[in-house]
Amino acid sequence: RVQRRLNAESVARRLACRRLRPDAALQCLGQGSEGVVFTDGLSVLKVIDYWKPRQAEKARDRLALLARRWPTGKGLYGIEEWVTEGPHGVLVYPYEPSQPYLGGQGPGLVDLMVECHANGLVCRNIHPKNLRLVGSRARLVDYGSDLLLAEEVPDFDAEFKAMCRRAYLSWRHSHRADLNELLRASSTDPQLPELSGFDEHFMRAVRESTGQQPPVDPLLAHVSGLQPQRVLDF
Repeated sequence: RVQRRLNAESVARRLACRRLRPDAALQCLGQGSEGVVFTDGLSVLKVIDYWKPRQAEKARDRLALLARRWPTGKGLYGIEEWVTEGPHGVLVYPYEPSQPYLGGQGPGLVDLMVECHANGLVCRNIHPKNLRLVGSRARLVDYGSDLLLAEEVPDFDAEFKAMCRRAYLSWRHSHRADLNELLRASSTDPQLPELSGFDEHFMRAVRESTGQQPPVDPLLAHVSGLQPQRVLDF
């Protein structure tokens, strides 16, 4: 791990030299299956040093398309630059101090899902470890081969809803020891007991925010529940 970090830091300094001062100190934020993440206090630099063989070419081309595709919003960071050299690549997006995501913050997750929908984006790896909290905002910090564009998937609506199920489970069940198994199961099983309330509350909030579903007037909903028999009963 130490040697990998040192190699990745060398790649970051070489490929992102236009952004970094020669004497800039790079802090390692973490290592994952795809790469090593650093910051100089202004930007995040994700050095991708491993590609799944069958995904490599498409993933590299996709990240090139995502650069400067959207600005930083409530949940998504704007990808400012994607630089490659041989098998390595460096992805750059803004850095800001944040806290680990430990569940909750439902409205922040709804905002993130809405931004993904607006940009025709699906992340197949929504997980608490790939989210960070900035105030009440839930920020996605995993930008790599698990991101897919709408034009790449045969059924964007189904992929999007599966991503929303993962977000809901991350919100409600982040403490579960079997969360990884739950998230995997939710990709194909929308009837999990842990997804109770997903359609009625979380997905409805997402659809209302994207304009796919008209918002429910709470007063009208209350009156309708009274089951009036005559006009004067209102």
